[in-house]
Amino acid sequence: MKKTTNRWNADGYTATYRAAVSTIDTMIKPHILSKIDIKRGATVLECGIGSGKWSAGFALLGYHVYAMDNLEAMVQRAYDNFPNIQFQGIVKDIRDPPLMDHPVDLIFNEGVIEHFLDDDERKGVLTNFYNAVRGYVSIIVPYKSEEEDEIFYTKKKLRDELKDVGFSILNTYEIIFLSNDQVTTRILIGVNANKK
Repeated sequence: MKKTTNRWNADGYTATYRAAVSTIDTMIKPHILSKIDIKRGATVLECGIGSGKWSAGFALLGYHVYAMDNLEAMVQRAYDNFPNIQFQGIVKDIRDPPLMDHPVDLIFNEGVIEHFLDDDERKGVLTNFYNAVRGYVSIIVPYKSEEEDEIFYTKKKLRDELKDVGFSILNTYEIIFLSNDQVTTRILIGVNANKK
């Protein structure tokens, strides 16, 4: 009998895998994949990757994922958090065109676009998304944030900004998060759109 080696890091695997699966079940499937038509094997570009849980979630569902962030440390963090899940990290600033040398099927962005306070700069980023995608974009931002370093987004404002660069709106949704203190809530809004 052939002996196999265990390539899994059992200590860190369970928690990070659980985070990716939770993202799939609570966010990706109900809010994104139920509204857009991309098949397994399609290409997904996440712009601004945070912990990597979204990229890992899409990868676990069978998509070819590019995880882009302007900080090498963030790309490395995503690799460290999900060492056994396949995605390709890219260090690049989303303000600099072109984002990719080939179009992707879906661009996903959560918790990033609202930090571009200058209207022209933000429009430039959304234009870069439009130029890099052949199918869909899915963007999630804080709803009516009062933080100084975030745009005050309403559903209409996010939809209008996407329409202004050429996207056609498919749907808008809300996500309500209860914070760790179990008292404070934060509302996010998401928009799925496609390239005309």
